[in-house]
This record gives sequence, structure tokens and C-alpha cells, in this order.
Amino acid sequence: MSWQQLPNKLTPSFTTRPLGLIITGLMRVVLLGIFLQASSSAAYAAQAQPSVSATEAKPAGRGAVSEQAPESSQPKTAAPAVNSSSATQPAVSAEQGTAGPQPVGRRPKAEGREIIEALEGISVLTPKGTLVVQPSLEYSHSSANRVLVEGFTIIPAITVGLIDARRIDRDSLIASLSLRYGLSKRLEVETSLPFAWRADTTMDRQLEIDSSQDEIVDIDGSGFGDLTLGLRYQLNQGQRDGAFHTANLRVKSHTGKGPFEVATNETGQQTELPTGSGFWGIEAGLTSILPSDPVVFFSNLSYLRNLSRSFGQVGKIEPGHTIAVSLGMGVTLNEKVSFSLGYEHSVVGKSKQNGQTIKGSQVLQVGSLLLGASYKLQKNRRLNLSLSAGLTEDAPDVRLVLRVPTSFDLLK
Repeated sequence: MSWQQLPNKLTPSFTTRPLGLIITGLMRVVLLGIFLQASSSAAYAAQAQPSVSATEAKPAGRGAVSEQAPESSQPKTAAPAVNSSSATQPAVSAEQGTAGPQPVGRRPKAEGREIIEALEGISVLTPKGTLVVQPSLEYSHSSANRVLVEGFTIIPAITVGLIDARRIDRDSLIASLSLRYGLSKRLEVETSLPFAWRADTTMDRQLEIDSSQDEIVDIDGSGFGDLTLGLRYQLNQGQRDGAFHTANLRVKSHTGKGPFEVATNETGQQTELPTGSGFWGIEAGLTSILPSDPVVFFSNLSYLRNLSRSFGQVGKIEPGHTIAVSLGMGVTLNEKVSFSLGYEHSVVGKSKQNGQTIKGSQVLQVGSLLLGASYKLQKNRRLNLSLSAGLTEDAPDVRLVLRVPTSFDLLK
């Protein structure tokens, strides 16, 4: 092994020194490491302990009580703060956002809230009297290649009729403003309003017709999306080394333009893209968070039911309902940075028209890998970035979300 391969690049090659010099060098390195560790611990302890003036210092006599607090009285980190007044709240208070004294030799622990909120849709409750204002920006891209065959097959590989090869690229950019407010230690209310820009590019070619050029159609649309309102309630108090369970209820309106409300041409094709679903929806879910320092495990199970709606000559449309499950883990790297990893899978049922399943409607399997990172900008502000990569055919290829939540204590 040569000196270039060693981590500190200070020790020469082992093959060029006698054994005695090698042992001596190792002993020097060990002693130097012990000295540096002791020096850094002493410096950290001097900064962490409050100074006592000479006039306040008292000599300890027989029966005098030591002014140094025992180890059991030092603040300890435990489960993530979920608006509970019990002793399970960590040294980093959710209401204050600042870290208390930490034991010497241990790195401060990040708050559980900051770890898991790196991923969108996973968070613990907002403290009582705290307002969280969260602007966000989301970009998503998806593409699909489709071959439509209108004809019949005489023998394998020979088709009589029309073969239509089509490629579709979809891009969307959504800016949202979300508000969350803690009504009590266990209950919070939230609302969100998005504004969306969408653009679709379709490249079409009929293979059975003599055509050397692709037909490209560009469609776009922009406007406000669907306004959402939600309630979140913590079901249990949360004991040490125990999981927190939160019930979620969310109502989605149809304030955005739906697919049956946009303009179409004479052939019935859309000339403008919708910015909303066009249907009311009710979603119920359960979120579980299990802290195990320095890791926080989380899971979420939800069910979205879309309410049917009538559209003139089209009739009564009922979109497919959605069952979604997600799970993962988050870990704190230091006082400011945390990282999360998870997986989300949704199953979207078939849609119906006038009570009958729409011909060609299929059950969609949407699976995505979730990556998230969170960075503490200020005392009450964080920067959250999450990335979703599609793992199934029906999932978007990529989805990137940037969020900047800022909390304000309105009870101060």
C-alpha cells in the first residue's frame, strides 16, 4: 500500500520502513488523536456551560449542595414534537426552533418534524397558535409511446387497416400557496390553492399511409387549480419509543377547469388543457411516525373518493377512486440538514359513465421512488426539496417539488 492510498496522505509506504519505526509512528498518531479529541471536548464544554461570576461562586463545604445539575436533569431528545406537552418533546422545541444544551461529545439532534417534512405530504402537526406559510413550486414531466391499431390481422405481422404511432410529452409547472394553523396541541387546519401551467406535445404518424412527416400538435393551458381544505388530528399522546398516529381528512373542490369544461374543436379534441380535476373529492388517511434516533420511520395510508358529476350530453361521470400507500425513513445529518427516502404507490380504479364502466378504462398502477432533503435557513424557515422518480408505466417520469415553509408564533 503506498502513501497515496492512505486517508491522511501523511504516512509513507509500509514496505520502506522497519517494523520499529512503524510501531513508533502509530503510537504517535494515536497519542496525537487523543490529545486533539480531549482539546476539542474541553473547548466545547467551555462554550456549552454558562459562566459563573466570582461574586456568585460559593465554596462547597460539608453538606453543601453542588450547583452542577445531575445528568438526569439535562434536556434530552426523544420523539419528534407532535404538539404534545409531555416529556417526549425533543430539546429542539417545535415552538421555539432553537436547540437547548446538549451533552458534551454528542451532536445535537434535529427535530423529527424537520426530518420527515423533506418529503411532500408527510409531516407532524403544527404547534398550537403557530401559522405556517408555505409557498411551493412543482415541476413534473411524463412521456408515453402508443401504437393504435384500427384494423384486423390476417397472419402474424400483417395488419390490414390503419396503424397510428403516437408519442405524448406532458410538462406541468404548479405554483402553490399553503397555510397551516395549529388550533390545539392535537388539531390543525390547512388549506392550499395552486396555479398551474400545462403543456402537451403530441407527435403522430400513420404508418400505413405514405407519409414522411410527423404531425405535431401542441396544446397548453393555465389557470387556478383545485382549492383544498383539510383537518389533521393526533390520535395518541405518543410515549417514549412509541409511534405517533395522525388522522387526516381533506376535501378537494373543483375550482379549476376540468377536462369536460375546456374548449374542443370540431372533432372533439381539446384545444386547451384543464388545470383541475373537475370533480369534488374527499380523502381520508392515517399517518404513523416512529422515531428511533437518529432515524424517523413513517408511513401513510389514504383513500380518495371522487364524487360523480353530470356534464350535459356527456352524462354522469364518476372518476375512479384512489388508494395510496407510502412508507420510508428520514435521518438527520447535522443540526441543519436532514435526508429522507421513501416509496409511494397508488392504485386508481376504473372510471364510469352513467353507471357503466367506460370502455377502455383501466386500473392504473402509479409507483414512485421518493427522495427528499431539508435545510434550515433560519430559526423559523426551512428549504425542502423532494424528488419523485416514476417506477411504473403510469407514473410521471420525474416530479420535483421545492417548498419553503415559514412558521410564525401568533400567541407571543
